[in-house]
Amino acid sequence: MAETNSNNIGPNEVDREIEIAADEDDGDNVSNIGSTVASSTTSVWSSSILDRRIENGGTYHRYKEGKYTMPNDETENDRLDLQHHLFRLTFEGRLGNNAPPIEPDAKVGRVLDLGCGTGIWAIDYGDEHPDTEVLWIDLSPTQPEFTALNVMFEIDDVEEPWTYTEPFDYIYS
Repeated sequence: MAETNSNNIGPNEVDREIEIAADEDDGDNVSNIGSTVASSTTSVWSSSILDRRIENGGTYHRYKEGKYTMPNDETENDRLDLQHHLFRLTFEGRLGNNAPPIEPDAKVGRVLDLGCGTGIWAIDYGDEHPDTEVLWIDLSPTQPEFTALNVMFEIDDVEEPWTYTEPFDYIYS
């Protein structure tokens, strides 16, 4: 397994790959990134879910490999975050044209973000609505390690049968 150097100096600089032994645990191993997530609960994921493959200079998730073909490296995450900020500019700072609550005093209990990417939409929504439980799911473990207590992340495939027993008030995708 290899890790990509994410400290690019310029757009023409080629990422340098560093070989890391599979059983080495120095804190920089890609397979260990995010092995625990701090939210209202702590989850521990197996290394096979967190493992990434390197192809043509980009990293890609291995869980359900091939279902989503875009990379999950820093360049792609920056692009996804930029896209989110452009949407917010388009919607005058709102998290979407119809994102609840539409009514000023309306309460939204549970929100689900499908295919959340970096999770920036879910994090922003959770920050703006601290009384709402926000769950964000994706195939790729690219999310930050710490979020607000009302924001939780799961690695899951939205095309598999759902295991959620409580309904959601709003689903964003």
